[in-house]
Amino acid sequence: MFRLLPTLALTLFLAGCGLFEAPAPPMARLQNARDALERARRSGAIRHSETAYRNAEHLIAIGWNEIGRQNGRIYLFRNYTRADSILLAAEIWAERGARAALDSLALQELQAREAYIGLEEELKIWREALNGTLILYSAERWWSQAGMHLRTARRLFQDGEYTEAVKSAALGRKALARVGALLAEQANHEATQMIQWRNWVEETIAWSRDNDAPAIIVDKTAHRTYLIKNGKTVRTYASDVGYNSASQKHFSGDGATPEGQYQISKVKDGNSKFYRALLINYPNDSDRKRFEENKRRGIISRNARIGGLIEIHGDGGHGRDWTDGCVALANSDMDNLIPHVRVGTPVTIVRRYDGKDL
Repeated sequence: MFRLLPTLALTLFLAGCGLFEAPAPPMARLQNARDALERARRSGAIRHSETAYRNAEHLIAIGWNEIGRQNGRIYLFRNYTRADSILLAAEIWAERGARAALDSLALQELQAREAYIGLEEELKIWREALNGTLILYSAERWWSQAGMHLRTARRLFQDGEYTEAVKSAALGRKALARVGALLAEQANHEATQMIQWRNWVEETIAWSRDNDAPAIIVDKTAHRTYLIKNGKTVRTYASDVGYNSASQKHFSGDGATPEGQYQISKVKDGNSKFYRALLINYPNDSDRKRFEENKRRGIISRNARIGGLIEIHGDGGHGRDWTDGCVALANSDMDNLIPHVRVGTPVTIVRRYDGKDL
């Protein structure tokens, strides 16, 4: 220590004379590091590049402590080299975090945009597929749910919540997968029923021809009602059917138009809720048998009712399926149809007919 005294004395003398300058703390470096950390924060580094951000934050704290430690020493022995080095490293980490966050955000933005735009396109495709079929109520619900997820994904994207937007779009695609599964199931079911529907139509045409009498055929998918005379179509009417039209009728209130072979049981000429009407004998024996079997198998509730009052009535011709299960024609078409038929006239209703043109 005694050996240091001459040096210390000389240093104090030089400092007093203004010939020795004490080292200054690297405050500019500290501010640069803090500014870089703030830029990283605004860039989203805490969320998208947290390791780099926390490293920079930690190094700034160490560098600041090192400055304080050096400030506590006699100025002759102060050395801010380590503090400067630490703060430089902090600045580098902060800048690295900012760049990584921006790159990550750009990638997430791109992925989110592709996700919700892709869902939007899929919705359009499935809408076209659904428009090409009768209304399948369950599929429509899933399609609507997918639309809800699209709206949520778009809003999240606009708010910069890209990860959540991608998740919402994925939920939308899952809902559309249910639409696809239901349509495939529907197509398979229709394939198994097509022969029966074709036979019903051909039997009705043959009956009309053999008895030289009128008959009515309703094709739900074509949205057409045909007046048959002597086995030939003499008039075609545009028809609206039940709002859950892509189904056989199972119970009262299901919105489905029944499929089967029926007869007119009453002509309501002027005393119908919907202008004029032809009441048919639903439920028939086949309907009752199917209803009881569905109850037994648990397909429908034990408290369900089979329903009735299925008609071909007026106030239709709107080009959309809206009835509770009836077939609705324009009033002028009912005026044309009623004079040709009577109680006992056969009425055959099929979901789809793929035979010769009616």
